[in-house]
Amino acid sequence: MLRLVGLTAAASFMAIASASGDEVHRSTFAASVVGTWALKAENCAAADKSNVAIAPDKFTGIDGTCTVDTVIERAGAAGPYYAARGRCADPSQADKFRAANLIVRPLGDDKAMIGTTFDDGKTYQRCPAR
Repeated sequence: MLRLVGLTAAASFMAIASASGDEVHRSTFAASVVGTWALKAENCAAADKSNVAIAPDKFTGIDGTCTVDTVIERAGAAGPYYAARGRCADPSQADKFRAANLIVRPLGDDKAMIGTTFDDGKTYQRCPAR
């Protein structure tokens, strides 16, 4: 019986160690997702409110401008994706902040699925650098 408990504990440890190897915690976004992203090409020049701007240490979108607290890079079947947790200033109260999430999954060819959850992601395209 003791041997069975030991084997179960060892197997559990191996599963946990394997799972944690699939994610990397960072303080900034990967260079591959930095830039301005728009739902349509014509939105790039118009500075549309739906655009998302990603800098290494901050992101700007529907939640306003948020500084990055942490970015978790996870391995996915179609490639890596990035889940960021940010701290956003409340424009009406300078000393108030709120948390925001941003999930970015690169799709290749300067396209990415971007949203605040996995369910609300939309396909964006990278805007040309200015």
